[in-house]
This record gives sequence, C-alpha cells and structure tokens, in this order.
Amino acid sequence: MKKFLVIVLLIGAYIFTRQKMNSEIQTALKDKNVIAFLAMIRASESHGDYFILYGGSHFSDMSKHPDIKIPFFNPATGKEDYSTAAGAYQINYPTWLVIQAAAFLPDFSPASQDEAAVWLLKLRGALPDIMAGNFDAALQIASKTWASLPYSTAGQNPVKFAVAQNRYVSYGGTIA
Repeated sequence: MKKFLVIVLLIGAYIFTRQKMNSEIQTALKDKNVIAFLAMIRASESHGDYFILYGGSHFSDMSKHPDIKIPFFNPATGKEDYSTAAGAYQINYPTWLVIQAAAFLPDFSPASQDEAAVWLLKLRGALPDIMAGNFDAALQIASKTWASLPYSTAGQNPVKFAVAQNRYVSYGGTIA
C-alpha cells in the first residue's frame, strides 16, 4: 500500500508540474517581449525560415523533425562533425526529442517550433528576463542555446549585439 501511495503521489506531482509548466509556456507565447525575442532568434538562426536545415537546404514534411545529418567543420572542436539542426530555431534532433516529449508537441509545425523554443528559454532560465524586458541578461542566457546570438561561444558567426537588439525592438520588444 505504501509503494502504491508513493507512485500515486509521484504521478500527481509530475502531472501538476507539467500542467503548471505548460500554463506558463502558453502565457509566455502571448507576451509581446517573448514574441519579439522569438522573432529575433528566428531572424538570427534561419532568417525566419521554418523549413530550413542547417547549411541552407530545405525540408517539407512537418509531421516530424527531419533528423537529417549535415556534415560541417566544427570550429569549437576543430574537427569534422554533423548537425541535425532544423527549422526556424535550428533545433537539433536530440533536443527536439526531449522537448517534444515534455511538451507533448504533435509535429514540427511552426507553432510546435515556437512552443519548443519557449520551452528551451524557460528551461535555460531566460524567460523571466525576457518578459521583464531585461534584454541583455536574457540574451546572455539564450546565447548558450543558440549559436547565432551575440554571447555564443560556439564560433559560428554570431550576430552583433546591436543587430540582435535592433531586431528585438523592431519586432515590438521593450527594454527595461
């Protein structure tokens, strides 16, 4: 009986936590600063293209992440590597699998990609700063996930801070 009670409590805690997280994500998706920050990331990562693969090729099936391995020279390691990054936020396949399972995302549609990006921002801890208009702090955190952002150390041609900030403001974001 004790084991059953523990299992029921754990399942309840999981469901409560997931519902709370999903509610926070849905609220964030309507926030003007989050919308602007997402647009800034999309512009930096893919020029806003939801159908692009790393390297510039395109895919058309949005029913799932394409999981296509694109070879490239990785400046961070100095070795040949591959990327499965795809979509507007260049989300790689292993990351997609985790976020898709956590968020119960049905496909790789633009709406699912946007929601996945907000989950990544939330999990990294950037969401409160974005919503509060703390652009620089949020950008420093988000740059750990997206190689195109100014503070990224991935060595993959990040945009300049002024470019990122101008994009964010032009998309309706406010700076505190």
